[in-house]
Amino acid sequence: MKAEIRRTKASSLYGAYASAACFLAALLIFGSEGATLLLGAASMFVYSIAIDRNARLENDDDGITMYTVWGKPILYRWSQISKVDTARRFIVGLVLQIRVIESTGKETVYRLPFKHYTGLAEFLAFVNCRHKIKNN
Repeated sequence: MKAEIRRTKASSLYGAYASAACFLAALLIFGSEGATLLLGAASMFVYSIAIDRNARLENDDDGITMYTVWGKPILYRWSQISKVDTARRFIVGLVLQIRVIESTGKETVYRLPFKHYTGLAEFLAFVNCRHKIKNN
């Protein structure tokens, strides 16, 4: 059974509001001379839309599939995942950390804040249950 972790709608709105504010500030402050700033704000807006549509994580019995901002899937088998735990960060709050051993041998840590994603608690329960079954 596949489960999915996605960004929350509130988190998506933050990116859209921030890019819109930058766009308006550039327009008001620099007028037509701020073309570079306007282009940067527009790029930020497109990037925030891409994050909302594509950045997600799917998990099943085979492993985890992470999707980049541009929609490219990256598959990690459970054998590549060294640790899944939580940590508390100063500004963000509770964060799910997924430590993955890349094919190069380098360890990568993915951090997903609980307040920005839905499905993290269910994923953590799935991993804990899977770990208990594997050890028995």
